[in-house]
Amino acid sequence: MILLKKKNNEYKRGTAVLDTNWSRTSEKKLIHAIAMSYRLTESGSKRKKATSDTIVDALRAALEIAESIDSKSISLPLFCSRPSYGVKPEESLSAIIKVLKGFECSSIQKIIICINSKSILNGFRESRLI
Repeated sequence: MILLKKKNNEYKRGTAVLDTNWSRTSEKKLIHAIAMSYRLTESGSKRKKATSDTIVDALRAALEIAESIDSKSISLPLFCSRPSYGVKPEESLSAIIKVLKGFECSSIQKIIICINSKSILNGFRESRLI
């Protein structure tokens, strides 16, 4: 989802935002962790690709928001893990695990990481990172 209602550059890579429009219509809260960005123009868009660092920063910011609203569980995709988005799935998962291992939160009891590739999941299981 691209947040179109905001001015260009309001959302920077490495940040996160609570989607208040979504949150008004659902019991579940939606937090956008922004690891890559677009500049929308009439002739198309210009993309600033994600990096492992922007994923780490965005996820930390999203977890802080989740903690501040007393979230009990969260679900995460592999961030920006398409070739044109900047990082490989393995890099995205490594960044996520790095953040989760170092993050302590009193409210979050369950974290689900959505992985759409058995080979990536099996590779991480074999490496004992998860």
